Amino acid sequence: MQKGMTRGAKIREKRKELGMTQGELAAGCGTNISRISRIELGRVQKPHRKLLERIAKCLELNLGELVGYKKLLQDICVNLTEDQAEKILEFMTTENIISKE
Repeated sequence: MQKGMTRGAKIREKRKELGMTQGELAAGCGTNISRISRIELGRVQKPHRKLLERIAKCLELNLGELVGYKKLLQDICVNLTEDQAEKILEFMTTENIISKE
């Protein structure tokens, strides 16, 4: 996946890479084709986190790869500033805990 891709583009690219249809992904995630299509097209701005977790699992990704590690850290740690999230990511990358996005 290329850096800077939208969440929907990441989902579409990975789904196609796995040879999966929108229907197969929807069935695996417990949602409908319309919702998957709208997410891929960017028409759903903030899909529910639980749905994103199910999509990531179906696509053999972790949630950080799908939504971005910085965003994930900021969502988990509500009071985390962007600078703090960046420093945590830098540390995690340096220590090979995660790979660079």
